[in-house]
Amino acid sequence: MSEVGFRLDLNYICDLIKQKAREVTLIGGSEEDLRERIEQVLRKEVWDTLKVPEPRYEFKIESGVVATHWGRIDALYGLCIFEYKKPGELKKASVREEAVEKMKSTYIPGLLKASNTRRHIESIRRRGYIPVLMSYL
Repeated sequence: MSEVGFRLDLNYICDLIKQKAREVTLIGGSEEDLRERIEQVLRKEVWDTLKVPEPRYEFKIESGVVATHWGRIDALYGLCIFEYKKPGELKKASVREEAVEKMKSTYIPGLLKASNTRRHIESIRRRGYIPVLMSYL
């Protein structure tokens, strides 16, 4: 069985995403406008090439130790979490810190507790790959 190769130009893809974010900023667009435009780029340039299935939107995860509460991930592609904010919002330190804290304290731990996530990680390991936790803000 031979592997099929592919090539992604990450600089080009990042430039397209930045362009879409600028467009949304210029029109005073919403978080949803940003999500739609970025995901058009990702679908065309990345997800279709990698055969990534459609994301799960507003993915509900359980979190909390003493009392159960729920978090909602904006978009979940396999194990890749996307949390969208209205353009310009992350320039505010308090919004950025809150988003990072929510990712670290709620989304990632909640996702790692889910049985389907553990099965997915084990499947990745059985194929000889190493799941990696990365964060880009």
